[in-house]
Amino acid sequence: MNRHISGIAAAGVAALAATALGGCTASNSHHVVAAPAAKAPVAPAYAPVLDPGSEGVDDATGTATITGGSARPIRLTATKSAPSQIAVDAAGHYTVQLAMHGAGGVFSLAGPAAVGSVSGDKVSVVEPSSGLYVDTATQGSTCTVAYTTVSEARVAGTAACPAEINGKRLNIRVVFSVIPMRAHVTHG
Repeated sequence: MNRHISGIAAAGVAALAATALGGCTASNSHHVVAAPAAKAPVAPAYAPVLDPGSEGVDDATGTATITGGSARPIRLTATKSAPSQIAVDAAGHYTVQLAMHGAGGVFSLAGPAAVGSVSGDKVSVVEPSSGLYVDTATQGSTCTVAYTTVSEARVAGTAACPAEINGKRLNIRVVFSVIPMRAHVTHG
């Protein structure tokens, strides 16, 4: 099982975002605007939030569904071959690093996790079919992350991100749920 956290998840999102949205850019006011094909958005490139040396880290699989951008929901997954991760420190504080993808988009989430609304989590949502690109780390976008479950057995919640595509205001929602690939998270 992969215990080393690096920028792999962010790099994967970055590569897919750059490839999928080669003709779109985004401004700091949450707009996604069509641009000449030569310009690609700057994809998220933030540092990992998990420290395997001080946290019990476990790979996780799960699903996410993006609504609000396309005409139909986009289903994404984190799999054994491209897992997300859940960590818990000795004090019982949880941290997540999720990277999910599917044919219709990409979702990534990194930061502290606790039941209720959490601020400071880094969120990226890419949906090429609608031209959607939201990234809290590089655009100054605002997303609200509300966790409904945070435990060694499961992490679940919703990320809500206001966006604007071609002058139309949208409320993007991503409902996500991940479970460890093992029965529990162990401390390293």
